[in-house]
Amino acid sequence: MADNVVWRVMHPDGSRTVVGNHALALAYARGDASRVDEITLDLRPTPAVRELKVLRGMATSRGDDACIDDAVIDIHRYQHIEDAALLALGILWMDERQSDKTHEAYKILRNALGGKAGLKRAIIAAIDAGYEADHPEGADWWAGKKDAAASRAKGV
Repeated sequence: MADNVVWRVMHPDGSRTVVGNHALALAYARGDASRVDEITLDLRPTPAVRELKVLRGMATSRGDDACIDDAVIDIHRYQHIEDAALLALGILWMDERQSDKTHEAYKILRNALGGKAGLKRAIIAAIDAGYEADHPEGADWWAGKKDAAASRAKGV
């Protein structure tokens, strides 16, 4: 797994096998490429990722490596779910939240992602993704557009 790409093979019985070689994955799938998923593992550095690197160095068998590969894939999936939840929270923060359901979803996501610190990360994620907060005319700073607000103040 040196290049951070693995292949997951879904078997007809619902079980899965994760391998680090595409040809081996196709062999497990008996040539059916539709059952083979390529997974690129681009993990953010977290304590769990650090510990998995330590475990990989201590692994003594191929079975240990396979279990560590599964854990890395799970962490990758959880990080993508967290990124999606942060983006959703940022978008909900930018919305006016007029319905009770929307406001309740906002509160649940905010609390699940760490309260105020999570909300800050969510707002930054939404602005980085290109979303803008609803804001009155001339209040570009409110939407995260510091450059536009500064140029308007200078009269440019």
